[in-house]
Amino acid sequence: MPIVKVNDKGEFELVEVDLDGWKRTFRRLLLNGPPLSGKTTSLLTFPGTQEAKRHIVVAPGELGHSSIREDDSTKLYYWEFNPGESNVQYGKVWIQLQTIVNDVLSGKHGGVNMFAIDGLHKVYYVIMKAKGYGPTTDPREYTKYHEAFSNFMSPILTVSIVIFSAGSFVSSGAEKFFFCMLSSSISCVLIIY
Repeated sequence: MPIVKVNDKGEFELVEVDLDGWKRTFRRLLLNGPPLSGKTTSLLTFPGTQEAKRHIVVAPGELGHSSIREDDSTKLYYWEFNPGESNVQYGKVWIQLQTIVNDVLSGKHGGVNMFAIDGLHKVYYVIMKAKGYGPTTDPREYTKYHEAFSNFMSPILTVSIVIFSAGSFVSSGAEKFFFCMLSSSISCVLIIY
């Protein structure tokens, strides 16, 4: 199956599509819904084995981890802290999150068949806070949050099956932009009510 791409010289050319890579793009899902709608629990319905597990990272500040437990085919990673406290060191939390994700993707915690982030909107918030976001932040600063988020997402999207969950509330301009940006990485959005 050919596709039109732009080459290094800026010219259009027909190239053959890597079918495995193309199929992988259809294995991206965003579960979107209100709190307590079953988004986190539904992650256990996706494939995982003892050899190639379901790896579920619950974003810092997200509370969904209490609805699932680890088993032979599921590995769970989560933080327990109150994101509303003033002493949270978001820079350190961001480094920990990146380390865990990189360790999982490199196979340090076993094979990976399915990778999920529960509360992806909270990941974006952690990035913003780690990069200096505050009430008086200039909107031009948002580009560094978007870039950090994109760099964080790129290696995750190489996994065979990728699932994200996010709350269905979108109030600020930053959250609206986040969902628009995220939609370019996701092949399907399932809205849970």
